[in-house]
Amino acid sequence: MLIDTSFDCRTDAGGKDPDSYSKTLCRYHERLWSKVLPNGKRFDLVASTDGAVYCLRHRSALGDFYLKSDCIIHTYRSWVRTQHIITALSRQEREEISSVGWIIGACLVFPGNPVNRKQTINGARGCNAKLADRFDLALECIRRHYIGQPSPLADTLERYGDFFSLFETFRGYVDYFLLQDLVVDDYSAVKFYLPFDGFRSSPVPGNVSTYRDYWRLTKQFLKARNRRIDRYAASLRSEAPQQIRLTTSTIDLPQQGEVDQKQIEHQQVVPQLPVAPAIPQVTLKMQQQVVELIGDHGVVWLENDKYCIGVPTGQYLKKDLTNWKKFISNGNVRWASNVNFEAALKYAGSPRSRAARASAAERKAAAEAVALS
Repeated sequence: MLIDTSFDCRTDAGGKDPDSYSKTLCRYHERLWSKVLPNGKRFDLVASTDGAVYCLRHRSALGDFYLKSDCIIHTYRSWVRTQHIITALSRQEREEISSVGWIIGACLVFPGNPVNRKQTINGARGCNAKLADRFDLALECIRRHYIGQPSPLADTLERYGDFFSLFETFRGYVDYFLLQDLVVDDYSAVKFYLPFDGFRSSPVPGNVSTYRDYWRLTKQFLKARNRRIDRYAASLRSEAPQQIRLTTSTIDLPQQGEVDQKQIEHQQVVPQLPVAPAIPQVTLKMQQQVVELIGDHGVVWLENDKYCIGVPTGQYLKKDLTNWKKFISNGNVRWASNVNFEAALKYAGSPRSRAARASAAERKAAAEAVALS
């Protein structure tokens, strides 16, 4: 899936909060933050829904995590107490601040499950008067959490200690979520948008000059993080597993001592599942097997215990390889992973499926084994 750092996630949120209702934003988070943790283990997220809102989930030996998106760029343009500042800005400045805030560089994920009926991190940093929803101050609280120092969010962050422990250190957290442009080179301090005095003074800009300083540094961070996300997304594309292209070709099959010529009539791209073992050199027999099994329900497996498995999101495919290719190119394929992936491997590893002679019913059972909600 391509990451467009200029995409305004309000456009597919139906006029509602993009953090909860933008499918694109949720899938960007899924793509960007599913990767290897500092401890060497993968932290794969699965885009999902909780009622009508989008969320991300992870279930493994690492734990059960429920994450939600939150905007980390705050403009104060809708605050009553800052209206005297906003109205004093030029029209161009007002248009600029209203046009940003819902691109991927302006968003991050945090645990979204309330613990002991108390505020989540998103709620606490927005309601705490010492932060006033400023992410630079929230990041300072996170830095202090890792070194055991008190902060206005200390109790809240402690409730989600299992999440922050995934990244081991403040440096690990910052690097994982591409926040390096908001800290100094040695990660020992945060680069604040306004002069910092230990949470004693008001975090809200008090006049036009202060607001312009705040907004200038906020934009600077947003642009720098977007560039960092662009580079990381490009590396994901360059490191993506090579694809196996099945083109129209001739397959020689021995029959009664002679060789018959059979044509594969469709062209299809089969991507390798990132967490699956490397696929061996493609043989003619394997090509025939994939063409046979891919058409009904989007399940793919190869011989010799080398599997790649994918299902289309939300619907089954018709018996048409062109449709499957279209789903891949549009990014509408979700790869089975974690528990679902293991279940699929367990089925695909059975003698009847490995024999490449699965009946239609068996193929359907395999599709259902990896179907994601």
